[in-house]
Amino acid sequence: MKRGETLLALLLSLVGSVLAFVPPGRPAVYGFSAPQHELPACGTYCGTERWSVKTLSDADRDKVDFTAKEATVGWLVSQEHPAQSPADQRIGPIETQTYKVRARLISYKLEQDGDFHIVIADVEDPGKTMIAEIPSPDCAGACASAHVEEFRRARAVIMEISNQASSVSVVVVVTGVGFFDFLHGQTGAAPNGIELHPVLKIEPESDSSLRSVSSPKASAENKKKEVSVWVNTSTGVYHCLGTRWSGTTTSGTFMTEAGAQEHGYRPAYGNECGPAGTGIASQKQDGTVRNPEAGRAGNPDVRVWVNTSSGVYHCPGTRWYGNTKHGEYMTQKKAQDGGYRPAYDIVCH
Repeated sequence: MKRGETLLALLLSLVGSVLAFVPPGRPAVYGFSAPQHELPACGTYCGTERWSVKTLSDADRDKVDFTAKEATVGWLVSQEHPAQSPADQRIGPIETQTYKVRARLISYKLEQDGDFHIVIADVEDPGKTMIAEIPSPDCAGACASAHVEEFRRARAVIMEISNQASSVSVVVVVTGVGFFDFLHGQTGAAPNGIELHPVLKIEPESDSSLRSVSSPKASAENKKKEVSVWVNTSTGVYHCLGTRWSGTTTSGTFMTEAGAQEHGYRPAYGNECGPAGTGIASQKQDGTVRNPEAGRAGNPDVRVWVNTSSGVYHCPGTRWYGNTKHGEYMTQKKAQDGGYRPAYDIVCH
């Protein structure tokens, strides 16, 4: 009994000694708490590699000077790449400064992480290029950023430029926060990995050729050659600019409506986007159809698979039947009553 009491006394003494080393004001509970800079969770998981810095949701976001400093692509690409790139911290002075850059727009595309990936070139020395990125406001980090509306507006401008500019080179003014990316060998990337990321504003220069690229044409067919659309390359359906799924599906690309049709892509809900079409008016933002009578045919009782993300349903035995990320089974009649359209406008029998 005495031996047990002795061991208990030693144990209590040891615990007391450990607690004595706990600094004042610190709880004697060891665990992981959320960082103080953490923003409310929202959106979907999109990217990695310094994602919080890319979306202005990092610990150092309040250190950024949002008074834009004018710079050129040539000057930015001449800056020294830092030795280290912290995951959730900024590298001053470049990454704590907003820059306003006049540049030539070379190309743009939608990346898998939802960013609009833009390549710009120095106006005086086009051989010097760099990347600028506009995050998707639907992605985690970006959606909680105080600058989410600026992301939305910048993306809308790029879509408008794609609608007007075709292949004509355009001079733009891009405002964004300096950022050093890892070197991935991307086309157009600066040799030092510098980017404007995120872009907060982009606008065509007032005297840019963008203003004159959309000259009136006589026929609706020629108009189709000018109208840009977003093609969902997974479903084979294209969407009009300004509608819900334009530029937001996981897989896709911009092209002219005429080009999309030549490749066999079909307009969402059966409505074209050009001047003779009704796509922009009828491809509703919520993905439903303004004319619920359209596309009513086939066997009303056949069980179809509805892709609830694209608003399109698929017939049994076809490639995407039961295979899209989001969706549910229902009868064809219920799908049509709910405003969903058959894939490629082919009903199920």
